[in-house]
Amino acid sequence: MYSSRKRQQEQQQQVVAVLLLLLLQQQQQQQQTLQQQQQQQQQQQQQQQQQQQQHHQQQQQQQQQQQQQQPVWGGPLECIYTGPVVREAPTRSAPSPLPLRFNSFDGGTRSRQTRAL
Repeated sequence: MYSSRKRQQEQQQQVVAVLLLLLLQQQQQQQQTLQQQQQQQQQQQQQQQQQQQQHHQQQQQQQQQQQQQQPVWGGPLECIYTGPVVREAPTRSAPSPLPLRFNSFDGGTRSRQTRAL
């Protein structure tokens, strides 16, 4: 009786020890995978930041190029145009001629185009 109980206790202790070892191994593996995941996330964040920075630099370069492409006289033509403002004057293309208007002094017989300067 005594020896069989002792054997059972020893076996139980061995089983407990094996289970503890397995638990420890699992915890270590989980920690390793967690660390790997964190490292991957950090790398992804760094890559995203780099991409954002590159995108920002590209935007700045594009803005600089656009500024260089503008002609010297660029800007609204409203300051030059003295006639009635029908719509916003175009900045680059030449202003299209205004619709025909009748002169009030000759009874509206002749038509004349009023043009922008």
